[in-house]
Amino acid sequence: MENILIAELRKFHSSDYYILNEIPAKKLDAAYSNYNLDSNEKVLALIDATVFGSAKNGMAICLSGLYWNNDWTVESRKNSLTWEELIDCVDDMITDGSNLVLSPVCKFGLTGSKVKAEQLKNLLLSLSNCLIEAVQEHSKSNPEQIQKAKNNLEHAMIRFKTIFRVLDNDKIRPVAEIAVNHFDELKEQLDYGINAGEIFEEANLIYQLSDNFIEAMHEREEINLDLATPNDQDSELVRCLKALLLYLEDHREQQNFDHKVNGFMNNR
Repeated sequence: MENILIAELRKFHSSDYYILNEIPAKKLDAAYSNYNLDSNEKVLALIDATVFGSAKNGMAICLSGLYWNNDWTVESRKNSLTWEELIDCVDDMITDGSNLVLSPVCKFGLTGSKVKAEQLKNLLLSLSNCLIEAVQEHSKSNPEQIQKAKNNLEHAMIRFKTIFRVLDNDKIRPVAEIAVNHFDELKEQLDYGINAGEIFEEANLIYQLSDNFIEAMHEREEINLDLATPNDQDSELVRCLKALLLYLEDHREQQNFDHKVNGFMNNR
């Protein structure tokens, strides 16, 4: 990622714009002091937005995203954006005189800079496009991976649907709606030929969770607590299945599984 950003940043040239070791030490110090930068953050490029060159106001283009500070005339409720956040709002960027409006709550003022708002907008568009292309290229999967992921996803969907044949309960329908949307999203990614490895693994997890749920309902096996342990990277569907398994485990003394599920859905 760093090399991709640097290669694109080197294509841009302007007064008041500095890249890597070309950034004057005093300007870099001013950026760390005024742009709310973490001391470990790597500054790849800097735009000085001050008339007299102090760089107390300006923008730092960093490895993790953008950080900036405005003078008192420009109000911005937020003064930083990660690359992910920038990509999400990049199509809505507009110039407003000497200001660049990055989002409804983010504005950067360039009144004191020789870098124009339109120039910075085009630079940020180029950086965003390069990152998107790099992610897409990295995520591309070969045909064999895609087919394996599709097969795994199909098996996961079939096993997941078994829950609703075994447990005919309207209160669990919201989980089904989450599942339909999630499966559609995963199938669409595979149609585009991306993320096959990640989808293969998630489909396998959904299958295992669904299977463990069904077997636990019939009291043929214990709930796999290791499998049901929450993870920050879990999708909403996986979180629901894990939470349902853990709820059943906590209420295993109850004999009526429908009652257990009712309790779970009422507490969501």
